[in-house]
Amino acid sequence: MTRAEHPTDAFERFIQAFPQREGGNERAAARTAWRGAVARCADPERIIAGALAYAAATAGRERRYVMSARRWLNESRWRDVGVAVI
Repeated sequence: MTRAEHPTDAFERFIQAFPQREGGNERAAARTAWRGAVARCADPERIIAGALAYAAATAGRERRYVMSARRWLNESRWRDVGVAVI
């Protein structure tokens, strides 16, 4: 199993959990936003759990309506777990 298949870095686990969007997610911007999110939240696992919930909530949605990882992190959207996602 490669590192990409079983990432140990929390950011890598986040980016794999986050839903794919049209145009992709810009990794450098997402990583910068990740650092800020972890500083605000202090619990990377909570952010990853939120990303998994967002992926489930957007399953079947057109990819152009999926938020970018950078924006999702900057807006602290992991706090929306259990709330309708717009």
